[in-house]
Amino acid sequence: MLEYSREFLVLASCMNFTAAAKRLNMTQPGLSRHIAQLEKELGFTLVTRSTPLSLTPAGKRYLELISPLIEEFDDAVAQCRDVAKAKGKPIRIHTTPLDGYVTRFIMSGVAAVKREYPGMDIRLVRTEHTSPLKAVLDGLVDVSPIYYVPQNLPQDFVCELLYEEPFHIWLHRDNPLAYKEPFYFADLAETTLMNAIDPQYEDWNIGVRKVCERYGFKPKYILKDIDGLTDFIFSLQPDELIMTSSAFAAQSAMNQILIDRVPNDAEPHVYPSYLVYRKPRSQSVLETFLQGCRVAVIQEFGHK
Repeated sequence: MLEYSREFLVLASCMNFTAAAKRLNMTQPGLSRHIAQLEKELGFTLVTRSTPLSLTPAGKRYLELISPLIEEFDDAVAQCRDVAKAKGKPIRIHTTPLDGYVTRFIMSGVAAVKREYPGMDIRLVRTEHTSPLKAVLDGLVDVSPIYYVPQNLPQDFVCELLYEEPFHIWLHRDNPLAYKEPFYFADLAETTLMNAIDPQYEDWNIGVRKVCERYGFKPKYILKDIDGLTDFIFSLQPDELIMTSSAFAAQSAMNQILIDRVPNDAEPHVYPSYLVYRKPRSQSVLETFLQGCRVAVIQEFGHK
């Protein structure tokens, strides 16, 4: 009945047995027999065999009701095929070099996948010599956190805002701004924003610059050959600053050596984090991961 109902949908769109049969790549008598068999199984007539062809009232109603059901059925089959394929295909998640809220949310997404798909091969990847965004676009990973909205993103990719939080400014203890009260964002005009030259930090670099520019501050910039939290801490000079999230600010090692400041401006300054990924065709392993991340954000902040 299902396949004959599909043929009926084509017939209803063509309103001509010959044209519909041609579209279905079958003979006109064969299509006519199938529609007659469908009508017999249903117990009512779908079309009037007159010229021009027309749908009966029951045929019109059947068309209205069966069309979304077939669409839902096809979507269900597609989802199940995705699940079956996923058993042999790992999900690859790009991880950030620095710990923070985004790492917690990624791990919540991983936990959601493990609950829904036990035994799934989940790979946490940190690519070398390429940025996280490029890793997604080139198919090296399935999803990655980034810190800005890229321009000219291909149509089948999505950049989804995951969360926003107040950002923190890290200053050397010999920097006078470390003790200035009140402390405003504009006070940073003569300092230099420090970050790493490693391509893994490229999206973070761009995101931080865009945050600064959004609030009217165009920083001087320096990139250093550093990697990891310790290098960031000990490489910072008195006229330089590091800008990062509040979760990263909780690192005890940084608190012991650097000074953490939050600007006193009336307008809160926020630091956005995004997930970039290829749009899932249907409910999939990736969608399960994304939903796990979203739920964790709501649990942490009370909203997304």
